[in-house]
Amino acid sequence: SPDMALLFEQVTPQLLKDAAKQSGVKAVDARRIVSTRVEGKDGTWLPMQLIILQDLSASQVAVLHSHGGVWPLQDGAIWIEQSGEVLLAAGTGSSLKVRTPSGDITSIAVGGFVHDTAIAPSFQENIIYAYINTKTASQLGQNPVLDQLLVKLIQRSSYAETLAFGNALTASLEDHGQTAQRLEVLAANHPHDLLMNAMLRVLGVLSVLALLCSAALAGNMVAAWMRREIRQVGIMKTLGAQPMQIARQSLWLVTPIVLLAAGIGMLLGAVLARAMVRHYMVTLNIDIAHWQIPHDLFWKEIVLAVGVPLMAMAFPIVRAARMSALAAMQGVGITPPPNVGRWASLFLKVPGNVGWTLALRNTWRRPWRLALIVLALTSGGTLLLTTLSNYKSLITMIDTSLEQQGHDIEVLMQRPAPAAQLEAIARSVQDVDIAEAWRRASVNITPALGATPAVEPNRFALSAYPPGSQLFKLPIVQGRAPQQDAADEVLVTRKLQTWYPELQVGQRVELQFRERKALVHVVGLVEEIAMPIMYTNATTFEAITALGDNASAVRIKSHNPEFTLVANALDQAFLKEHHVAKQIITRDLVRESLDEHVKVVGNVIRMVALASALVGAIVLAATTVLNVIERRREIGILRTLGAGRLRIAALFLAESGSITLLSAILSIALSMVLLRVLLNAAERGLVNVTVPMQFSWGGLGILA
Repeated sequence: SPDMALLFEQVTPQLLKDAAKQSGVKAVDARRIVSTRVEGKDGTWLPMQLIILQDLSASQVAVLHSHGGVWPLQDGAIWIEQSGEVLLAAGTGSSLKVRTPSGDITSIAVGGFVHDTAIAPSFQENIIYAYINTKTASQLGQNPVLDQLLVKLIQRSSYAETLAFGNALTASLEDHGQTAQRLEVLAANHPHDLLMNAMLRVLGVLSVLALLCSAALAGNMVAAWMRREIRQVGIMKTLGAQPMQIARQSLWLVTPIVLLAAGIGMLLGAVLARAMVRHYMVTLNIDIAHWQIPHDLFWKEIVLAVGVPLMAMAFPIVRAARMSALAAMQGVGITPPPNVGRWASLFLKVPGNVGWTLALRNTWRRPWRLALIVLALTSGGTLLLTTLSNYKSLITMIDTSLEQQGHDIEVLMQRPAPAAQLEAIARSVQDVDIAEAWRRASVNITPALGATPAVEPNRFALSAYPPGSQLFKLPIVQGRAPQQDAADEVLVTRKLQTWYPELQVGQRVELQFRERKALVHVVGLVEEIAMPIMYTNATTFEAITALGDNASAVRIKSHNPEFTLVANALDQAFLKEHHVAKQIITRDLVRESLDEHVKVVGNVIRMVALASALVGAIVLAATTVLNVIERRREIGILRTLGAGRLRIAALFLAESGSITLLSAILSIALSMVLLRVLLNAAERGLVNVTVPMQFSWGGLGILA
């Protein structure tokens, strides 16, 4: 992907040659980006970003990978970024209906699908990315003149150094009579790097918990085995065997099982990992350079897969090997409980029910074993409840935030138009209750004089609501709203505040719009999901931009819940009056897009959580088997005292039930703590709004 883009009136072949000759430049190219709309598979019109290049197959900067179709791209055809294929009804060789700048509809052939790893997936952003050459652009009514110079550096360093190189390149080109209108340093990271990092961190944490659950299972199984072999240990000790000899012999017996299990696990893990990576190749729109596992990672996996279960198995083996010959020969059965068990017997009792009292006390007979069981069950239960509660909390936050926005549909216009005219057109649609024309402009904060920012100064939207707005309902969490006649008061979102920490309530900053600069006063803080926006009134907007009464967006409130139908009617109404909509955003579209982002991390968490809960259940089953094996004499004594089969079965089930209940209580408590931690992290790093904690009763049902 390119490191910087320079905007010119026109990028000529000579300009490309002059830029390519500069020291430190690896490759250059030219493009133009325009916005239009394309018909989706369900008949809705989706926004489409058209990237116009001279020769797409020869590009050395924004490189595309073919995913099937005609290569190179033919005149009169279009390439679609592969992540948008699910949103369209067209395949290679078919045609798409596309809007022209005048609002007419034209058809264009699909030449194939390509992979562009520098963009976010289309199905998450609900926008189609497409690629055409200059001749096809003319056929679609678009301006074919390329105006962006893309530059790829030999070696990119920090933003400040890249910006300094760009300024030097701009000055050098200006000496040749080619003046750039704007320099933009492009991001050096993937659009979804935050989601990828979050997913990888979650996978790392959950894999550790799953490994602990598996270790608990291995330890319990070996404890059961050693309990059956304890008399043989006593016999070997009477023959002179040393504890380490017995321990080594037992470890050698279980080592082949561990190696076999690790081998099967590595094979299954490789298959599942490749399937997961293929899934996220589409979900996150990434490209895999090679599938080879790094050698250091491979050996780490081997050590963990073999070492952790062996360590868990070594504990009961060493404990049994250190028993005296007399203790081992006495055999299993009813044994005196340790100190913890004696302490528990003083307090654990169910008045009037000897059976339940005995069951509760038996659960504490082996406190370390109980701890392993509870650890395994609690880990799986905590992960499961946290996952489902986290998803429910985020979805509730999304619905609440969308409701607080006030509008159901937003129409972004191709060109600004008088506000009263746009509102009148929107109100002419039958299902529209409220229509407000909003004004928008792209601005940035002016850096300090002579200072070179360490990070990229992001441009953001300045949005102005009309006087007496009924649709501006965002909650003001700090400060107040701008006064209606104030000419320098603004509101900022939390996301914008993370970009610019100086945007604190009560502070003054200088905004720049094109060549204009103006001081504004931050009077309040509002919450909106991950939106870096500054809101203000019409008076302040005019003082900053001097754009007059023209508006570029219309926000609509409708009583018809079928927002797509209303959006189509609005589209036709604006086209009838020769106003072309660049994009129509409905509440359903936004919710679907946000839900897709949440699922990127949520799906993998649910998968690992269910696996961990399953391992915990296996541990409980294995422990129950162990209880039955080592308490055969106790069962015999109970039978001689008149206890029936159902009574004895109920006793064991009561013991397991008490363990399950304890683990469930701990799972609920720990999941609430972990959930709050995750939601706090999401508030700070992803959504930038308050996320209320919601408990998943459905998750509790699955856990039960």
